[in-house]
Amino acid sequence: IILYLAKLIIPRYSNLYAKARQTEVMLNLSNLFAAQQAHYIHAGRYTSNFKEIEWQPKGYTGNPTTTQHSYTYGAIHPTSNEGISVFTGSSQTPVSALAGSIIKPDSFIIKAALKTNDTTEIWSLDHTGDIKKETP
Repeated sequence: IILYLAKLIIPRYSNLYAKARQTEVMLNLSNLFAAQQAHYIHAGRYTSNFKEIEWQPKGYTGNPTTTQHSYTYGAIHPTSNEGISVFTGSSQTPVSALAGSIIKPDSFIIKAALKTNDTTEIWSLDHTGDIKKETP
């Protein structure tokens, strides 16, 4: 009986956990887009310094073992720094997973990545507000 119940409950729990992580990434990327747009209206450019736009993922503590968000967020550029242009999540997904991200004065592609046991889930946000899941 216990095994039968476990077979029913575990997949449902896994699906709920995946949906919660997906909600996290969508909310954080949406908030980041709004912050970048406000900055663009004010300064006439996008920024790679997220402190400048007062944005960080909800639950960010600066320590991957105590932070309360799962994904690593940001953009890779020559001066990528933790807590400024990159925010490592509790999954401790390496910044290299954000490959292809870029922030220019008039456009950007910012990424979020989550490494699980066998895959890395990657999401992207661009300057038009388009949020897409890049991996299955």
